[in-house]
Amino acid sequence: MQDQPPYLLICAESGRGGGIRTQMLHLARAFERAEQPLTIVATENDVFSEALAGSNVQVAHIPLKQIGSGRSLYAEWSAALKPYHGHRAVVTRSPAGHSSLAVLLAMQRRFERVYILERNLADADPQRPGQLQPPRKRTLSRRIRDWLSARAVHRSVCVSEAVRQSLIRRYGMPADKTMTCPNFVDTNRFQPDADRRSAVRAEHGFDEQDRVIGYIGRLHKNKRVDWLLRAHAQLDEALADNTRLVIVGTGPEEQALLQLADELSITPRTTFVGHSDDAVGWHNAFDVEVLPSLFEGMPNTVIEAMACGGLCVVSDVAGSNECIDHDRNGLLIDLQSPDDLTEGLMRALTMSPAERESLTGQARQDALDTFAMEVGLPRVLEAIDAHAVAQALTTDPPNANG
Repeated sequence: MQDQPPYLLICAESGRGGGIRTQMLHLARAFERAEQPLTIVATENDVFSEALAGSNVQVAHIPLKQIGSGRSLYAEWSAALKPYHGHRAVVTRSPAGHSSLAVLLAMQRRFERVYILERNLADADPQRPGQLQPPRKRTLSRRIRDWLSARAVHRSVCVSEAVRQSLIRRYGMPADKTMTCPNFVDTNRFQPDADRRSAVRAEHGFDEQDRVIGYIGRLHKNKRVDWLLRAHAQLDEALADNTRLVIVGTGPEEQALLQLADELSITPRTTFVGHSDDAVGWHNAFDVEVLPSLFEGMPNTVIEAMACGGLCVVSDVAGSNECIDHDRNGLLIDLQSPDDLTEGLMRALTMSPAERESLTGQARQDALDTFAMEVGLPRVLEAIDAHAVAQALTTDPPNANG
């Protein structure tokens, strides 16, 4: 097998988000199977060493600042990356396009090529949830900065077309330097499992007559879990009697959501699980899975639910609507208020078995055709020019144990 330059994966985020860590680990294990050299550098939290213990993938925890004066940032990053001079670097970035020019220039100095994995919209407004930031004034200094930033990057690999377009729109990234590679999941692990469904439901006191609505994700304002609680509270009385809501995840809104459930008098039929490592079990346990986000890059939780044959009800926003095709493999809802979500839940909970089977069967098939690891992992490897690793997958494909 033809060798390629050594690669460095730089996780410049906390890495605690399940999607970031999972995708990085899939890439790392692909390099290991191909017997190609790889080092992971975690600049914030090391969430990789334990998972990769015993492998030939090297993990380095190098705390590096991302905010500061340009000169000091350049010096710090350039010195830290010197041992990896000549490598090819793959760097996570969120939001898309948002990074220090000094850091990019330091990478450009040290690495043969720099690839960026763009994970979220470039122009989502953090101060106005659900809104895009106004267009940037294209001053001469900004045009120069954007040109230098684009020049430092060999290719930006975006998790959705929406993210790719936002990167071009906000930062003027040349379209020929961008590529869309959707997130992917292990469809051997995430698959319909009647035994796991029964076990998880029994463990939490749900029987087969209960309708279980579920959410898996971070408890953040942008996810609009408060709207899900309000929609749950507004279900018709005939449905509410045996409908349960399960919230899996943690985040800054957790206490506020617990209080809201109490205020809405739905605490007896709402379960807050907190963090769980059993995503497969929960995806299977749910009768309806909801993601009412204001915006997404490419939601892993929806792809996982699709792979498990779940019935998804998601907001019709960028990223999510590249997974769910309304009335074909799930339901897309134009969410303007909790009432809209209530209507979506009512339809999902009362649809005929034939309609449900059609949607969930197509969801599983789309996961296999478009979002399976066997499809998505080689696509990302080709995008970062790791051709030797991609070629190795044809003879040693990824599997549930990989």
